[in-house]
Amino acid sequence: MNTPRHSIHRCAHARCRRAPLGIVMIFLAGSWPTLRAQECEEGVLTDTSGLSATQIHGGQSGAFVREMTCPRYTGIASYLTPPDYQTSDLNEQPWIYYGFSDGYADAEAGLSFQGGDGDALLPRWRPYLNVNGTYLYASESFSVSPDTRIWLKAAYSDGLLSLWLNSDRILEAAVTLDPEQTRVRRVTAIATPYAFDGRNIDSPGLKEVFWESTLLSRDGGTSYLPFDSEPLSAWREGGIWYGSVYWPSDHISYDEKGESDTISIFADDEGSGCRAGRPDRSSAFRWTCFLWLPPLIRQKRRHRRRAASALGGPSSDA
Repeated sequence: MNTPRHSIHRCAHARCRRAPLGIVMIFLAGSWPTLRAQECEEGVLTDTSGLSATQIHGGQSGAFVREMTCPRYTGIASYLTPPDYQTSDLNEQPWIYYGFSDGYADAEAGLSFQGGDGDALLPRWRPYLNVNGTYLYASESFSVSPDTRIWLKAAYSDGLLSLWLNSDRILEAAVTLDPEQTRVRRVTAIATPYAFDGRNIDSPGLKEVFWESTLLSRDGGTSYLPFDSEPLSAWREGGIWYGSVYWPSDHISYDEKGESDTISIFADDEGSGCRAGRPDRSSAFRWTCFLWLPPLIRQKRRHRRRAASALGGPSSDA
């Protein structure tokens, strides 16, 4: 199967081989095609311009940066600073989470944004697990205030998926995953019940989700490898892109500095002004305009700009 030239870009760096998942809450558990470990397609679909929401796994459920590994990973951990989110629309909800899938079972562990009630409950990020579509939320005492730096870890071992917040294991749930086939994903998303087009959300976007020193584990969280050194994966099957995807790419800002990644999803007229593939030089410098860079320039960056060749991507479809 031929890969559209605008869709995915190859590079020689190991970092480019990784792949992500998508949005939470609206994604269907167990909907990931099964791929054997030796069939891993290394790459990241960073340029989705020209593609429709129906061509992206989870594309009709919102906007996201989904970064998914090849198989044989069972743990992931990172320092994370989640931002505030302003909206009056109950149809949109940010999610920041880790995902685990072996092609049969699917699970998520992370944070769900709660807007509060304007009284006793303030806006906050509430930890949760989602195993094959069943959600389990942590006590409100573990909720995270916006702009608070935390250590978030999730790992699968001995039939249990566990979530740690700082030094506390706060949630666990039974799930059966094949460690030899399990892929891990890191997802930053705004979930909606419709395809995101930059104009159909009330919020200006999810601004500056700050990931630091993300690590991956092959032994359920006992030892770790740097996220930036491990391959990501993206693949196309049945005309749909799975795995590591930026959707939609013209509403994504991804700024990578050392071991830190700052990810933003913005509505029209927000962010860097990188519209229609062109930079707006009057825009605030803090909004990275890498998305407009030509593919040959972009694929030389250390970032996971590694495109996979085609074969053939979380509410929770991402």
